[in-house]
Amino acid sequence: MTMASAEYLALASAIDCTTYHVDRCIAVAGGERCGLFLHKLLRWHRYTKVSRNGYKWVTLTRAGWQAELHCTTKQIRLVLEKMTARRFIVREQHYFKGKASLYVRPTEALLLLVLIGEGPARAGPPGPSQDGPFGPSLYVNLHSKL
Repeated sequence: MTMASAEYLALASAIDCTTYHVDRCIAVAGGERCGLFLHKLLRWHRYTKVSRNGYKWVTLTRAGWQAELHCTTKQIRLVLEKMTARRFIVREQHYFKGKASLYVRPTEALLLLVLIGEGPARAGPPGPSQDGPFGPSLYVNLHSKL
């Protein structure tokens, strides 16, 4: 399914970082590191000015993503592979001023999932798979208040 540029940008602008939280991104992604990546991607996507073929792209080097997520190069590679395989992101590599930059954008499918707040962890009735035995994890609570 491919949307026209105007529809894609309208859908992307409907997502506001004040209306979604890390926990929703984690639920959609199915894991904490991937969820945090999606949260950061959507946050940066809102402010980016880079446009190619009618889509807004977030441009960071792999080292930039490492600094954002506080993880290793291998972990970044695995997150990118997982999110690409699930068709949540589209990524390209382009050179700017002699440096390779990673261009990443969320897909329409991801934008829709984040807007409606569903994902693998939210399927079925609420249960211990969504929260720990003592409620949501401290990690999610700390980041959802930012």
